[in-house]
Amino acid sequence: MHSYVDWLRETYLCDENTFVQGLSDTFKKYRTEITAELSARCENFHTRVPDTLAHMMIGFDFLLSFLNAKEEIGVQDMENYKQSFRNIIVTSSVRNNSIVENENYSYQFCDKLKSLLDSGRCSVNVIGSDCDMNRKGLIGFEDDNYYYLIMNAAFSEVVKLSKEMGESFSIGKNSLIQQLVDDGIMVVKGKRNTTTVRVTDDRQMSVAVLDKSKMFVGAEEVRNSGNR
Repeated sequence: MHSYVDWLRETYLCDENTFVQGLSDTFKKYRTEITAELSARCENFHTRVPDTLAHMMIGFDFLLSFLNAKEEIGVQDMENYKQSFRNIIVTSSVRNNSIVENENYSYQFCDKLKSLLDSGRCSVNVIGSDCDMNRKGLIGFEDDNYYYLIMNAAFSEVVKLSKEMGESFSIGKNSLIQQLVDDGIMVVKGKRNTTTVRVTDDRQMSVAVLDKSKMFVGAEEVRNSGNR
């Protein structure tokens, strides 16, 4: 490592401006190439993935150049290793993206809902008790067994959190509700997906009723099956 750091300094840092410009140009070139390759191999991907892979490729280039300078590998070895490395990291990114795409949106929603409630960014009130319905962050009500969500508010907050995390939550509210029903997380009676309940002494609302016992156990099972 000491030898590698000395070599980097002696090889590249004697002309800082040229080094920085070359680094920038190489990064842009790799990022463009990786973006095009990922676009051809999957429908969508995290916007920071090309940046990350470009950084990794630059780091690996430095290592290969060092090994070549020390006569540990030849020029053809450098090209072979470089191509193999690129194939590995791109293929891994495509595979990881496929796992994310196939993850059940019901459990993505439940996980993010839990994060919002745990952080205090959003809140629910005990059903049947008086509360300020205009309170910022209020997304519904609860008892020991169920959440009674004001679905527009809850869905909006989950989408907002996803965007802040740089993730895509690319499913509409009605489609999400149907998936929650199909997965047995959302409790329905009759043909309507929402249920009218008395949320305070003097007010009734149509809410989405989510079974707490089903919300997060299922999410863990999905993650475990993905790891297997």
